[in-house]
Amino acid sequence: MVDRLASRSIPAYWTATRGDVVLVSDGQSVSIRTQQAAPTDPQALRDGTAVAPGSSGVVAERETLGPGSVTTPQTPVATDGGTPPSAEALVIETVHADAEGDDRANLNDEYVVFRNNGSSPLDLSGWTVTDAAGKTYTFPDGYTLPAGATVTLHTGSGTDSETDLYWGSGSPIWNNDGDTVTVRNGDDAVVQTETYE
Repeated sequence: MVDRLASRSIPAYWTATRGDVVLVSDGQSVSIRTQQAAPTDPQALRDGTAVAPGSSGVVAERETLGPGSVTTPQTPVATDGGTPPSAEALVIETVHADAEGDDRANLNDEYVVFRNNGSSPLDLSGWTVTDAAGKTYTFPDGYTLPAGATVTLHTGSGTDSETDLYWGSGSPIWNNDGDTVTVRNGDDAVVQTETYE
């Protein structure tokens, strides 16, 4: 079965490595959303990180299929023949919008966790994170997220480190009753978006 899918270049979304798989249609296109990123090449499905059975979490859009189209995401190739880090490797893993107690008094317990699901370090210099109201955080120059690593972006203030970054806001950013997290690269192109309710 896997060989037949691969021979036809049909992507596969395996729940063992993707978690929940949600299809959303507006009547003309289909958005494919999953808990985490993973390979869609049928012959590379087992290369993804397993999702623990019964785990829950928000889903993020991974691909959109237009009318009558079935496409396979293309892997970018560097000029030296290697595979460069891909913006698609960045995953919004957790949105913790409701801080313990009064949100305004516990800003660093309001946070977003990002993971580099790629196999190469991801240079996030100049990338931005925005909410639905347009409040914007910019990753520091020179900040690189190692392959497989996570970084937590806290709303409040603190000292940046490899694993923790601070927005520096004096008030909450993420609405407890729903918001949208949007990540753009240095060219202002959207590379990841997550809506929660």
